[in-house]
Amino acid sequence: MLVGISEQEARQRLEQFGPNELKDGTDRSFFKIVLDALCEPMLLILIGIGTIYLILGEIEEVFSLITFLFLIISITVFQEHKTEKTLSLLKRLSSPRAIVIRDGKQKKIPGREIVPGDLIYLSEGDRVPADLELIEGGPLSIDESILTGESYPVEKGRLISGKNQMLSGTLVIRGQAWGKVFGTGHNTEIGKIGTSLEKAKINPTPLQRQAKKMVNKLGLIALILTLFIIFYYGMTSQQWLEAILVGLTLAMAIIPNELPAVLLIFLAGGAWRISKRQVLTRRVPAVEALGGITALCVDKTGTLTQNRMIIASLWSEGKEIDLLSTKVEKLPVAFYEVLEFGILASNPHPFDPMEKALHSAGLSYLYQTEHLHPQWVITKEYPLTDELLAVSYAWRDKLESGHNIGAKGAPEAIIDLCHLKGKSASEIETQVRVMASKGLRVIGVAKAHAESLPPIQHDLNFQFMGLVGLADPIRSDAKDSVLECQQAGIKVMMITGDHPFTAQSIARQIGLDNCSEVLTGAEIDKLSDMDLMEQLKFVRIFCRMQPLQKHRIVTILQKSGEVVAMTGDGVNDAPALKKADIGIAMGERGTDVAREAASIVLLDDNFSSIVAATKIGRRTYHNLEEAFSYLLSIHIPITIISIIPVIFKFPLILLPVHVAFLHLIIEPVSTIFFEAKPVEAELMKKPPRKMNDPILKKDKIITSLFRGFWITFVVMSVFFISFWREHSVDDIRGLTFTALIFSNLALIFSFEDKKATTRKRLTPTMLTLMTVMLVSIVLYVPLFRKLFHLEFLHPADIVACISSGIITKIGLKLIPNWFSWMVLTASSKLTNDENKKTSRWP
Repeated sequence: MLVGISEQEARQRLEQFGPNELKDGTDRSFFKIVLDALCEPMLLILIGIGTIYLILGEIEEVFSLITFLFLIISITVFQEHKTEKTLSLLKRLSSPRAIVIRDGKQKKIPGREIVPGDLIYLSEGDRVPADLELIEGGPLSIDESILTGESYPVEKGRLISGKNQMLSGTLVIRGQAWGKVFGTGHNTEIGKIGTSLEKAKINPTPLQRQAKKMVNKLGLIALILTLFIIFYYGMTSQQWLEAILVGLTLAMAIIPNELPAVLLIFLAGGAWRISKRQVLTRRVPAVEALGGITALCVDKTGTLTQNRMIIASLWSEGKEIDLLSTKVEKLPVAFYEVLEFGILASNPHPFDPMEKALHSAGLSYLYQTEHLHPQWVITKEYPLTDELLAVSYAWRDKLESGHNIGAKGAPEAIIDLCHLKGKSASEIETQVRVMASKGLRVIGVAKAHAESLPPIQHDLNFQFMGLVGLADPIRSDAKDSVLECQQAGIKVMMITGDHPFTAQSIARQIGLDNCSEVLTGAEIDKLSDMDLMEQLKFVRIFCRMQPLQKHRIVTILQKSGEVVAMTGDGVNDAPALKKADIGIAMGERGTDVAREAASIVLLDDNFSSIVAATKIGRRTYHNLEEAFSYLLSIHIPITIISIIPVIFKFPLILLPVHVAFLHLIIEPVSTIFFEAKPVEAELMKKPPRKMNDPILKKDKIITSLFRGFWITFVVMSVFFISFWREHSVDDIRGLTFTALIFSNLALIFSFEDKKATTRKRLTPTMLTLMTVMLVSIVLYVPLFRKLFHLEFLHPADIVACISSGIITKIGLKLIPNWFSWMVLTASSKLTNDENKKTSRWP
């Protein structure tokens, strides 16, 4: 009996040896974040403007710009540091998990918490989390290519001379065993040679590439306009340094410096929100793709069901016993061997729920009988294969000769192993259908005895023992989650290795569409790609499926234009997980290979968590769209208000200090307000977006332009009225600048959800209060008023500025209606013109 170390010992050793992880150098230091922030185009422009002011001897201007430079850098560094911490934490959470024994109990822990002395359970598909020595089980087939470069697996075992150690980072290809850790972190072999497994590089996402392209285009426009304004102003005024200042101010106004930061913060924030729903994002781009899923291929066991197997019934020699509906205190002798050889066909230290259920039933019904064999040792394992869905274990008693073999698996596989035909096979198949129709997972059990073991289990002389029916109740929230997906236009496809009757019973319970149609793996193999594509349009249940068939389904769905999410947990699922647009690995029962191939990991293996993640993915994309629309809208008035006075020889309104101040408001708004916007219920009642759609479609761009021009019209009206009334330059600037700020607030509130609760309205309210406070300091503290070149605004002036904000809000509310009317009119005109062209009559 393996006991392992205690939790207290583990904590002490964790402090002594440190976490079991290797630093990869991808985390940015605080200094690096500050340096990167200083390299941002807008801040470089601000530094350039400050240098020119220094040359001109305008010390007050230099001081004000340094202050804004410090504030903008502080906000940028705070946001990026917060994002870095989020990404670092997510990376830490998504590190490999390991099964250990602590205080005599099995538990799953993060790989970084493993300490020397821990007992680790390894099975097929696991990445070895530390250097360890095999102490029980095996032999194992190990891929050591990460260390040696050799592609051939190496056999490891307690009894193989010099081959009883396994090194961190290597991969278990086949077998199960327990090992004792002797090296962690930098004390492992891979740590000593300075190689890190976690070379996690965050590649640009499609949205980030779109944003970069947009910034580059606007940067080019800014460069052309800046050079034009510098040349025009310089030629007309002969004040070239001032012309350069005006040109650089215009460049600050045009360049949407916030876009890259907004994207990174939104995606990291989305990943963090998803992690709170028990879903870890291994690749940040997955947050984008989640919102566009159109087909969701999901395992039944453990995802739609509770993965809490219990033995519900046993069948042997024409008799069935129901262990759930009737209270069975003592199992009839006729069923002993079914349970006995079901246990012998299982791992002695089970982690699989089915095998746990068999062991649990054995302890309940076979305790103190001769049908439990704790003294027997495993001599060979015949693993499950694509060709034969059955697993066998050969055991040996030290006091007896020969091997006793237990086999379990799909009933048809066990029938095949036992070479049953005719009436015998037909009777078993009939009973399987009866049990499966109750929603039970049915497995067959067989036994064999052999003096020597053949290379394949099919060569053994198996005798059929009976059937075991296992119940796995559906998750309480599965039905609502499936309905929500189907309402959102997502095709939910259930993929399982179970019998069709079992799958259909579960499908009816969860409300899956079209439960009458089923495709088995064997039937799929007979279909051409075109025929399978047709079947996938309406079939939602797939049974007796193999990993390669999963991969084929993903491929065909993608060829049909679907955005596919696929769940999986085994080594053989890795190709399908990698092929899918979103690979979803199981965190509780999944292998490390599956997790490495997947985009996201379900910590609780729960279907509702996938739905929650999809909802957050849609919310993130929707809020990003609104943030981009806001940024486009607000940069238009700032740009135009910077250009008009230069062209028409009016007093300059926006100086560098004003544009810098506006950026102090715009960046927090575009990140804090929009990122925190709650999900709209309607989002999960709309069809998924198309993955190749731009972040801002034409209608959104036109609406944003209308908003921007409307704000420009309102603010410039304030400018012209004050200019017409012959106010001083500083007074005109104060009124126009304040009107622009209030119009910006109106723009922010135009994006607010009308159905939002009072609590959810706190963010825009706080932003408003913060903005009003900052404006009040600028307008009424003499030092700042002087730095901003503003005049004291009287109550009547403030009322006028607030009124401009109200007028802006009214216009912004009407703009969508104006736009809809224009689109309908244009569409109608185009239709009429097209009808005239195609008409046969003049």
